[in-house]
Amino acid sequence: GAGANIQQLRKVVPWLNKAINMTSSAVAQMPYMFTNAQSDEMDTDTVWGAVKNPQTLITLISASLCGGAGYLLADVASRGIISLQYLAPQTITPNFTASGELVDFTRSNGKNQQRLSKEQVIYFWLPDDTVEVGPAVLTPNANAMLSAGILASMDETLRIYGERGFIPPMLLSAKGMPNKAEAEKTEKWWNMFL
Repeated sequence: GAGANIQQLRKVVPWLNKAINMTSSAVAQMPYMFTNAQSDEMDTDTVWGAVKNPQTLITLISASLCGGAGYLLADVASRGIISLQYLAPQTITPNFTASGELVDFTRSNGKNQQRLSKEQVIYFWLPDDTVEVGPAVLTPNANAMLSAGILASMDETLRIYGERGFIPPMLLSAKGMPNKAEAEKTEKWWNMFL
């Protein structure tokens, strides 16, 4: 229906969830390397710090970017990253000044709200030529929403019809008293139609 969101549609439209998962898995499998300011390759253990499974983190961020934004909460010490925590993008709102400069982020988990500084959050915004600063609006998820919504509605309609036996009970009536041959002909036509 009109009120569906991407999380609801991913639950009921298998191809949408599969497409997002396939995209994020493919991105996570791409080779990468970190370099320092002198363009020397750095050891990945040093770069990732305490992050135990970087592939999982890359997969989560890639899936989030299908919706336009990805966020990580970074616990940083003077010697590097201590930990990175994935943040669900629907829980994060970037806050801007009147001139469009990013100030900080608000994280909402149900009833609680938490302000996070720019230094605490590592953010990724999918490029979008319709947005000057902030998360993308034109995204792969947004493009898939209409088709996924139609499929979800069709599935729901078929489920309801199926529960009712697919063919609703009908009564065929004829005006007046048709003769027996005419009644049999009409009944035969109706059975073929159904």
